[in-house]
Amino acid sequence: MTQPPTAPPLTWPRAFEAAARLGSLKAAAEELSVTPSTISHHVRDLEVRLGVPLFTKQGRGVALTFEGEQYFRTLRQAFELLRGSAPESADQPRRLRIGCFPFLANEVIVPRLDELQRVLADTAITLRNDTHLDALLDPQPANRLDVLVRYGTGDFPGYLSLELARLELVPITAFSAPTIERAYLVYGLHNEHNRDIPRLHEWLKATIT
Repeated sequence: MTQPPTAPPLTWPRAFEAAARLGSLKAAAEELSVTPSTISHHVRDLEVRLGVPLFTKQGRGVALTFEGEQYFRTLRQAFELLRGSAPESADQPRRLRIGCFPFLANEVIVPRLDELQRVLADTAITLRNDTHLDALLDPQPANRLDVLVRYGTGDFPGYLSLELARLELVPITAFSAPTIERAYLVYGLHNEHNRDIPRLHEWLKATIT
C-alpha cells in the first residue's frame, strides 16, 4: 500500500508564506525573528518536498513562480483562518484599529469617537491617520488595520466597502507649482490610488499655468 506523503514541518510553510507575502526573505526573517538563512533553508526544503520551484530571484527580493502563487493562495487562506480562530483572552479587551486621512480624522471621526466608544464599551479603539494611503495599507501584522475610512468610489478590489457618507470636496489653492508631478507631490496625491478623482488632473494643470 502506498503511504500518503507526510506533511512538511509547520516552520517550512510558515517561512514560505511570510516570504511570499512580504516579497523578501530578509523581511520574512525579521517578522519571524529568525535569520534570512533559516528562511532560505526552510523554503528550499519545502521546494524539495513539493518537487516544484516556489520562488525566483527578482532584484533584491523574490518573486513567486506559477506553482508558488498557487501554493501561496492556499496557504494564505489557511493562515488567515488560523489567525482569526485564536481564542480571545478574558484579560484582554477586543481591539478595533481604525485608519484614515488627517481631514477625516479631525473633522469626522474624532468628534464622534466618544459616541463610538460608548457603543463599543468593551473594545479598545485606536486611531491612526496618515496622508499616504500606502502607509495605511501596511501589510505588516503589527500595523494592519481593521477598518480604513477613505475617500473614493467604493470600488476597492479585495476589500469589503460600505458607504458612510457623501462628501463634496472643493479644491482651493494659492500654490503655483512648476510641474504636474510637483503639484501631485505638494497636494499629497502622488500615490496612484489617489489619482482616479474625476478631472483632478485638469484642475491641477490649471493651477500651474
